[in-house]
Amino acid sequence: MGDEAKDTGRFRQAGATLVALATPNILQITRVTPSEPPLEGVLQTLGQDADLILVEGYKSGPLPKVAVLSTQHEDQFPDYPHLIALVSSKSWETSLPVFQPGEVSRLGQFLMKHLHLS
Repeated sequence: MGDEAKDTGRFRQAGATLVALATPNILQITRVTPSEPPLEGVLQTLGQDADLILVEGYKSGPLPKVAVLSTQHEDQFPDYPHLIALVSSKSWETSLPVFQPGEVSRLGQFLMKHLHLS
């Protein structure tokens, strides 16, 4: 998880299934689950105060998806439901918009328009 040398990682390694960090400006909660948590529960937990939630994983779920293709997987066109765009350094024959890896601003503008956000 990348936190092995931190207190939260050490607590998790010691068997804690729930670890919280609270500072004057941060509340971080880490919960260990036996399997991937249901997307609906994650969104309910996060969605109360969020304007936008970007989800990684849940490829077969109902949300709109942007496939970010790494150079090692660029020869495989993703077969995800609700695919709205690609990020790839390779050109594709597709009706979907394709963004180069460095086109963060252009991708952001596309997402804002697609999601009807100002």
